[in-house]
Amino acid sequence: MDILVGSLFAGLLIGMVLALVALGLTIIWGVMDIVNFAHGEFLMIGMYTGLLTAQGLGIDPLFTLPVAGVVGFLLGVICYFGFIKFLLRGPMVAQLLGTFGLMLFLRNLALLIFGSEDRALHHGILVGKSFEIGMGVIVSATKLTCAGLSVVAFLAVWLLMNRTKIGKALTATSLDAQGARYMGVPTQKMNALAWGIGGASVTIAGALISLDFRSETLSESKYATYTHMYLKDVMGISTIQSASNV
Repeated sequence: MDILVGSLFAGLLIGMVLALVALGLTIIWGVMDIVNFAHGEFLMIGMYTGLLTAQGLGIDPLFTLPVAGVVGFLLGVICYFGFIKFLLRGPMVAQLLGTFGLMLFLRNLALLIFGSEDRALHHGILVGKSFEIGMGVIVSATKLTCAGLSVVAFLAVWLLMNRTKIGKALTATSLDAQGARYMGVPTQKMNALAWGIGGASVTIAGALISLDFRSETLSESKYATYTHMYLKDVMGISTIQSASNV
């Protein structure tokens, strides 16, 4: 019984982090109606960012989260202006194949730069620590911290979407891009912002996952996108409005 309760609790904590990844996918889909098949590769980049920043600067992995967020935001914006906005002029199949090509490009670029071997984080104030919460259930400190930080990130996105003018502009763009454009909303910038926020969400989640599992490998990205698409549907956050109300 203790093992079952512990497994359920651990699964709940990990699910919170995966939900953050699904949130990033949902924001892009909700605003632009385009599936980002490279979402798993964004996750991989977040994991590598956390790993390399912690090792390169000699800081605790927890402090790499802002760096991962900035990298994901810039990557999302660059992908949009340099690639995605041109795909929007074509049919849906071109958009699907385009993001699939972006997935292959990012994956093989990472393979070229980092190689295919596993990498791991072995230091940090939370690494290897755990505590008992009752009923004989032992919880990893990293899992609990990752889940808590995921909730904070969700709250930040909710505040952005529901309490700011930028959030209202994003919502207007997702509902009716042409009508929003007539009302003076810069829809191109909103699309880029959606990719930036989506990228930041998933790379932060990637850095959180590297805190918990402490290993980064290119094989992680193979299944990540499909897992988060499924999770997005299970959670019912297929639109930007439902995502902001989770």
